[in-house]
Amino acid sequence: MERMRARLEAERKDAMEKLQQIRGAGELAAAETAGVEDAAESGDRAQANLRQHIEVETVQRLAARIGKLDEALHRLNAGTYGCCEHCGQAISPKRMAVVPEATACVTCQEALELRARHGLIAA
Repeated sequence: MERMRARLEAERKDAMEKLQQIRGAGELAAAETAGVEDAAESGDRAQANLRQHIEVETVQRLAARIGKLDEALHRLNAGTYGCCEHCGQAISPKRMAVVPEATACVTCQEALELRARHGLIAA
């Protein structure tokens, strides 16, 4: 379990560093383009908007991953790490090795994804 704790903490640290880099790069880009918007061509603005959209999406994904890693560390401390939150069975070690923040076994995860797809299709 200590090896898994170290891995979760290392992945969390890595995600935090990436988040800080993106935020720092975003502030730098905003400062560089401040006051020159009038001179920018529409294509340049479109590219800037696309970069900003990708940056926002990446920040949201990293923040969500950090939250999931925090929850995994909490489960590790509580002694429930590696147990499926839906059926209570142990999550396979192979799955935990690939997705250390997993909260569902493969069977339950597939059922959740199937329900989500059907919900999106019906909407």
